Amino acid sequence: MNDTLMRQWMMLRAIPRHPRRIDAPTIHAMLGNWGISVSLRTIQRDLNALAETFPLDFDESKPQGWCWREGASQLEVPSMDAHAALTFNLVEQYMKNMLPRSTLSHMAPWFDAAQGVASSQASPSGCGPCGTDAICRPGLSCTAGHRHRSCWRGCRCCAVRL
Repeated sequence: MNDTLMRQWMMLRAIPRHPRRIDAPTIHAMLGNWGISVSLRTIQRDLNALAETFPLDFDESKPQGWCWREGASQLEVPSMDAHAALTFNLVEQYMKNMLPRSTLSHMAPWFDAAQGVASSQASPSGCGPCGTDAICRPGLSCTAGHRHRSCWRGCRCCAVRL
């Protein structure tokens, strides 16, 4: 695989979300620990190039501190699948009163990504295949009284087929 691509991918993964920051020397040391040997100046150039494409911010301190912009969407490769989206949607819906606000705030990009996955897979007529907010299982009647051959575990916001 392309060494530059791998290095920059690892750099993106090392950069924290706002408000935490990381500087180029720290990234340089991390890459060195992972067996990637480049100059500090290369790391600085890479950070500036990555900031042109990705939502990265830096401060004016010496050395500069880098972070993902506040509110930046979650970058995932591979992208979030339906099962993970369902889990995040359920956590957000049912555990929001049990988790600290700081945790909910930190998890907001994942919750937003899960909503995007759920929206892209939602049935146009409603949450379940019958167009209701129902939880259906094979051979059983759902809460709306309909019968379905496939298993749907839906909630008002996700309609993810398992």
